[in-house]
Amino acid sequence: MPTTFLSTEQIKQYGRYSGEPTDEQLAHYFYLSQTDLEWIDKRRRPHNRLGFALQLCTLRFLGTFLANPVDAPSNVLAYLARQLKIADPTCISQYMERDTTHWEHSEEIQKRLGYQDFHSHPSYFRLVRWLYNKVWLHDERPGVLFDLATSRLIHQKILLPGASVLARLVGRIRSRASFGIYRELIKDLTGDQQKALLSLLEIPSDARMSILDNLRRAPTHVSSLTLKKALERIQTLRDLKISQIQTLGIPLSRKAKLAELAVGLKAQSIAQMGRSKKLAILLCFVQRYEAIATDEALEVFDLLINKYFQDIKLNQKKVRLRTAYDLDQAAIILSLACQIILNPEAQNEQLRRLIFDQVPQPKLQTANQTVMTLTSEAQDNSIKVIASKYSSARKFLPYFFKLLQFSGLPTAKPILDTLQFVKEQEEQKNKTFNLDDTPQEFIPTAWKWKPTIYPPKGQISKPHYVMCLMDQTRLAIRRRDLFIKPSLKWTDPRKELLQGDAWEKIRPAICRGLDLNEKAEDQLALLQKQLDECYHRTAANLKANPALRLEKENGKDRFILTPLEAEEEPLGLKELKERVRL
Repeated sequence: MPTTFLSTEQIKQYGRYSGEPTDEQLAHYFYLSQTDLEWIDKRRRPHNRLGFALQLCTLRFLGTFLANPVDAPSNVLAYLARQLKIADPTCISQYMERDTTHWEHSEEIQKRLGYQDFHSHPSYFRLVRWLYNKVWLHDERPGVLFDLATSRLIHQKILLPGASVLARLVGRIRSRASFGIYRELIKDLTGDQQKALLSLLEIPSDARMSILDNLRRAPTHVSSLTLKKALERIQTLRDLKISQIQTLGIPLSRKAKLAELAVGLKAQSIAQMGRSKKLAILLCFVQRYEAIATDEALEVFDLLINKYFQDIKLNQKKVRLRTAYDLDQAAIILSLACQIILNPEAQNEQLRRLIFDQVPQPKLQTANQTVMTLTSEAQDNSIKVIASKYSSARKFLPYFFKLLQFSGLPTAKPILDTLQFVKEQEEQKNKTFNLDDTPQEFIPTAWKWKPTIYPPKGQISKPHYVMCLMDQTRLAIRRRDLFIKPSLKWTDPRKELLQGDAWEKIRPAICRGLDLNEKAEDQLALLQKQLDECYHRTAANLKANPALRLEKENGKDRFILTPLEAEEEPLGLKELKERVRL
């Protein structure tokens, strides 16, 4: 019997009192209106009136009648007795003396309040359809689905069945919906694609782990070799040719959960599953992990390019520190010469003689040469470092341009054009770039890129050009100017919205799962009606509501709401805090 997923607490609370209701629950479910009192007063004896009221309020609170109608907490009996002006609530013990009385009362209450039996149609069919949509869309855990179904039955005025009856229904629908999803996922798989998916569970003869184990391993280091392997991982997933299979009828949340199963289970465990489930799990894994692998490769790319330029800055700093003393000494000498030049009392014809008297000409020439040499050394060293980083980046660049599919906003068009240009040059294996045909709009003025990209010869330096492009690509991805497909983190969010036939196909299931009307006009009309009723009800009860009053302040009406008193923490919350603290 599939009730094993129910916790002891769920079984204890289902269709029965699990403790004394709170004051708020008493006021909401056990308050007897004037209509209720007139209906109850048709019974002559006090125990019949109290028993009838107890069954009436129990149905409202629990959604069902109790097997023993008088098995209720003492505060419930006392609360009802005060409203019925019955001095002795213990008279309820006489209610069960006549065997048929409580059955007659329950039948009358059910009919008067409009409650339906669990298996009556069309309510049963609607419940099954609602549960099926819940499972299809969200794959709720059976315990959660059981609680949601219980709440819905109470809200829809349907008598709760036995716990095992509802649990069996939940288990049966989850099983049927799951198999339906498996069939829907794999219906378009060819024989070769099925073999390719099943081969992921195999262990190659020259390896210790299955292909699946290798594919779900994320990069753990930041290096050009690691990025190359991360891009090769994307290529392996793409070679399976699974990404083009359309599964528009299956919600992304369901496919994500199936993919998580492939990540959390051992390959041997997946291999022992039924063929449909096994293929569905592997298909979802491949489709989802192509996007995840792309995101992880981009994370490594971002960290690696950032590390390259941090190394360049660090190298510049080291060069400055190493040459700081010589540069300072040369600068002092040049400073003395500049002071004479800037002296307004010095005559032009005496200027050179005054300078050379203070600073001999050979010494001044040496100082000037030292400054030029040291400043140009830092620049030349940066150029060399960037070129060395390009040599490292060559390990992954061919895969980078081949595998990553970029799109972007209009502001990123210069970068997109340049990426396409460099990709074409890589395919043609061109080692140099033509100055006239090379896109140059993306090159910034920061980092002195232009002096490094355009050497004195007037040609474009390919290493510096490509490294500048990598840096600008990294920044554009971070700014969300560039998008990648497939991706979960860096994809274009506008393309994630369901449109056209895809939305029309899934809209009925979504609307049923949310209890919404498929026609927006009808749903808005219902909301308008509810708002209007709420407004008039609030206006009618305003004068009798002690917690809300209307006062004049500065000539304007203002609502004053009486502050609520602090409530004592419920016992369940205290127990939860204790468990969390432990």
